[in-house]
Amino acid sequence: MVSYLLGEISNLLTGEEEDDPSCLKDPAMMAVYENPYKQLGVSVNAAPWEARDAFRNNCIRLLAQTYFNKLDKALLPFKYSLAAYHLVGKTIEVKKAQDLKRYLDEEATLFSGEARDVLHVLRPVNCAGIPMNPAVRACAMLRVMYVETLFSGPDGDRDYVMPYQNYVLRVFYCGRVHVVRKRYSEFAELNELVSEELLMVPGFPAKDGLFKVGLGDSNARGRALCAFVNRVHASLASRGVFSPRLMEFLGVDAARVHIEEDGRISKMLDSSGAQQGSAWHMVEETWLKRWRKFVLSRGARRYAPPGPITNELLLIPRDQARDDDAKESTAIVEQRATTVPVPKRRIARQFAPSFREIKTLGEKENQHVYVPPPEAHAKALDLVVAERKKQPAQGSGAKEASGGAPSEQKEQIQIARHYRAVNYNLWVYWKMVHGGGPCISRKNKDILSPPSCGTGMEAVSRLQRFGRMVIAKQDRIDRYWKHLSQTAAGVREVLVEFEANRLKDRAKKAIQASRNERTKSRLQLAARYTQRAWRAKKQYAFNDDNVRVQKHAQEVFATADGEVERAAPGAPFVVEEGESVVKLGGVERFDVKFTDADGPTLPVTL
Repeated sequence: MVSYLLGEISNLLTGEEEDDPSCLKDPAMMAVYENPYKQLGVSVNAAPWEARDAFRNNCIRLLAQTYFNKLDKALLPFKYSLAAYHLVGKTIEVKKAQDLKRYLDEEATLFSGEARDVLHVLRPVNCAGIPMNPAVRACAMLRVMYVETLFSGPDGDRDYVMPYQNYVLRVFYCGRVHVVRKRYSEFAELNELVSEELLMVPGFPAKDGLFKVGLGDSNARGRALCAFVNRVHASLASRGVFSPRLMEFLGVDAARVHIEEDGRISKMLDSSGAQQGSAWHMVEETWLKRWRKFVLSRGARRYAPPGPITNELLLIPRDQARDDDAKESTAIVEQRATTVPVPKRRIARQFAPSFREIKTLGEKENQHVYVPPPEAHAKALDLVVAERKKQPAQGSGAKEASGGAPSEQKEQIQIARHYRAVNYNLWVYWKMVHGGGPCISRKNKDILSPPSCGTGMEAVSRLQRFGRMVIAKQDRIDRYWKHLSQTAAGVREVLVEFEANRLKDRAKKAIQASRNERTKSRLQLAARYTQRAWRAKKQYAFNDDNVRVQKHAQEVFATADGEVERAAPGAPFVVEEGESVVKLGGVERFDVKFTDADGPTLPVTL
């Protein structure tokens, strides 16, 4: 009790406010603030990379609802997991709940986005003077926050007469945080270069001469510059691209982060066993070797990304004919009287492709196919022949089924030597990041096993089959009733009677509508005649145009006042529709005599 009173007295003396988690007004955010380690699923002594792994794992689990197969349930939604990561990693200065509330209000972009932002799927745009491999990818989770403004001279002298304004910025990129210092002139140069390279650039803060003499609001200007950078990257990310110039300006090594994230996410999604209802997807081994070198490269030994997946080496056209020596291959193309290209129907290879086939495929179809040197291919073939000679009983003098070539001249395609089998989740991730293909899905890890499809394609196939079934059933029912109406006894008489009743009802409705129209015209004519006679008795000058003008004026004032205008003493009055003519004599009574010369014969017959 004494310590509590001493703490309260010190707070009063120092002017510090008490920690109040209730100011967050969100029970989930309050729970994250009180114990971020438990909410993120890490220990109290967790390293920064462990917290980053936990945040990435939570995002991947969130993506299982849309992109991947079913995974474990996510611990937190994206916004709360991002807040927990910032608190665990201490990337923002939060001592009290009020500080977190201030960040949520003033720096809302730090906690915005979606789980897909952690995936490196953004392609680089072409920036002159910035070398960037087109296979490098970036993520959309880039935020820049203003920290403070430092004043210094050309050589860092703070006592300079007209010091420069250096804006200190904190850059958050894919769970990594660093600080950069930039001047307004550097931002202006960036805006000028980016405007020439991109189609659309958000508004850039205008130049103001007050900052030259230190009279401008540097804090507001720094926040505006950070908002500009955030808008540029967000607008590019919405189109699936990123600017290497912007990354270099902010000091972000996109290639290094791509290496680290690609390996970690692939490790999280990889599994040795197939999931229920899933299928195995084949990936060509040469591409996998380049991918392994890419994700294992560090520091100066950095390798280029592997590029698109090259599964073309695992397939062969269905109508392809091979020579006996397997040196050349020709495709039999059906002659078609159209400019539409013939669709490629392929099957899995039984034997590894020759050097000439790989070279032809790399030159004509896919430039990303790795073509080994001729001597390397010949050396590998010699090893295969040597292994075959050690086992003469299995293939002595026999010829294979496809093409009839001797077995010792061809290498049987094998798993772990020519291809690998990965699960659906890893294949989808590689397809999103690297592209390429085509997709080769099988029920088990053998490429020659029966084809299969993943859960996504299975759902699409089932929906299509259900739709076709419904359409077929409806067509069958229509045909059945059409056949029944032509063959069954008594059905034609019933249909004729039904059609006759339908025509009668239609005629009755048309006759009744015509009667109503004639009645309406007669009532309008009678009301007009009544107005003429009544105005003649009152000696009012009138004509048809004046009557329409007065009626329109009355309707306008009635709409404005919310009620129908009534007659005033000595003022003209036009009878409203729906107003009973008998009530007109409530104030004054007049004897009106109607004759045939004044109007139609009365009473009006309805």
